[in-house]
Formats: sequence, structure tokens, C-alpha cells
Amino acid sequence: MISLLLFFTNVSFAQNKHQCLYKDCCLHYIAAETRRGRIRGVKAFLYRFKRCRPGYLLFRNPLINNPEVLLVTGEVLNKDMIADHILDP
Repeated sequence: MISLLLFFTNVSFAQNKHQCLYKDCCLHYIAAETRRGRIRGVKAFLYRFKRCRPGYLLFRNPLINNPEVLLVTGEVLNKDMIADHILDP
């Protein structure tokens, strides 16, 4: 099950040809959650698949002066969750 889910993750994210937005990349996150249970792995895949995709907006929060990412779903990632390659293009 883990192998199948990881294979599908690699294929689906590779087709989108983008790099992960999260510091803990999607593949590692999904693998870790799948080891904790198959249902958790599937939920982790669906969660990241909906959120880790083009269309995000990198901005600086004026209240705390930190970079943040607005995802296509409307959720906001704080600096600690954003991949370094996004922060330092």
C-alpha cells in the first residue's frame, strides 16, 4: 500500500512539474503519514494534492513582517512551513 501511494504521489506531482511549497515535502509527509496508517496516508495525499499546486501567492505579513504563502484553497502557510526555494527564489 505504501509503495502504491508513493508511486502515485510521484507520478501525480511530477506531471504538474512544480516543486513542493512545504518545507516538509509532500512525498516525505505522505510517506510518514502512510506508515502511521493507510487511511492517514490517503488523507495526507488528498490534503496535499488540493493545496500544493500552482496559483499560490507569496506575500509579507505586515503585522509580523514575515513571509507567508496564500494557497489556492485560501489557507495561509507561515514561514516555518514554507520551503526554502520558495522563500529564496
